[in-house]
Amino acid sequence: RCHIGMLCVWDMMLLFCCLITYGVISLYYKIIPFVGIVAYILYIFQPFASFCVTGTIWQVAAITIERYMAVSHPLQQRTRKARFSVRWICAAIATCAFILNMTAVPFERHLKKCYEFLNDGQITIRTMIVQQDVVNNQYYAILVHLIPDLIFRTPSPIILIATLTVRTLQICRKRRVGSNTIYVHSSRNVPLMLTLLSVKFILCNTLYMFNTILMEVMGYGGGNSSQQTDDETEQYIRTLYLTDFSNMLLALHSATNWLLFYHWRNCNKNDSQRQESVFNSAFKSIIDPHDADDLFIRFSSRKQKIGTEIIARLCMESPELAGIFVPNLNEVKKESFRDVASVQLRGKIVGDFIEQTLHTLAYNSGSLSDLREKCRRIGVAHYHSKVHLTAVHWKIARDVLLSYAVDPHNKWATQEVFTPS
Repeated sequence: RCHIGMLCVWDMMLLFCCLITYGVISLYYKIIPFVGIVAYILYIFQPFASFCVTGTIWQVAAITIERYMAVSHPLQQRTRKARFSVRWICAAIATCAFILNMTAVPFERHLKKCYEFLNDGQITIRTMIVQQDVVNNQYYAILVHLIPDLIFRTPSPIILIATLTVRTLQICRKRRVGSNTIYVHSSRNVPLMLTLLSVKFILCNTLYMFNTILMEVMGYGGGNSSQQTDDETEQYIRTLYLTDFSNMLLALHSATNWLLFYHWRNCNKNDSQRQESVFNSAFKSIIDPHDADDLFIRFSSRKQKIGTEIIARLCMESPELAGIFVPNLNEVKKESFRDVASVQLRGKIVGDFIEQTLHTLAYNSGSLSDLREKCRRIGVAHYHSKVHLTAVHWKIARDVLLSYAVDPHNKWATQEVFTPS
């Protein structure tokens, strides 16, 4: 949500820049002048629009990368999100986009006082926006504009977005759990949204790149008017139309992004019901109710001790978790973690949750959406408590449960759960 919210901010700022530099000025003056108050507007908002375009591209790239990591490496992605805040990622995108687009402005253009001869013969002093001579240098254009554009605007980000989108579609097409296959039909269809975003980016940014090559590398319009032939002047005028059209495509792209992310309620009602039935059918086919009932009966009487064993084992393996769960950590030995009251309290909570889950699986006492919502609430509570579980931690908890479930002595049904230290 933070990524999508930031993408909306980029789009709104870009549309505002287009409104100021094109819409209002064109309606009032009919043609965009370069003197007076308009000079100040163009000096600020034209490079700011490029800043917004770069931010938009890399915001979508961040969404695509995060989505790909979420479906390909879900546990690692959860740990990575705990370490790298989304806000920091958005701040880094904004900072880099600002450096790429705004820092060169004072070296490329400046505001200059000039004389304007009026029709009545009077002379007035106006402010005019003038390009510096360095802008006409092709080496400068290649190093400062073309190469950064190739890397940070197009085609490199577009190729990255398209490639990861294809990989995401391939992974989401079929997900395997055990020997069963779940076909995921999401009401929001996130892979489709990413695909549409990629296509829109390619269509709307490729023309901008072509126009950049014409204007900055091939030098159309780069010389002074006294140095230009009639053919070069005509080519330059054509590039102005091409620039307007490429900017229109960028504005159209930003103006239509909300259509992809808007929650269409009427269309999603039936889809959500169908999605729930698909998940429930897969839910029933994967879990054998008889096995779940057997585990539930054997687990219920020993749930607190097994839950305590899981928490204690996690604390033994992770000093970070031990610092959260065990007070006065320096005064307690690892072998005594099971006897700590706070560890036993957390163990009871874990045991109750496992028991409720097994009861749901065994007796179909709740829907998959209820179980999913419960897990989501627990994840939010862990996040606010700064309890970040890695793939290694989940493996430890799984190994503890499996060791007691498959032990030939059936420890779940015995009086002693813990091995003596």
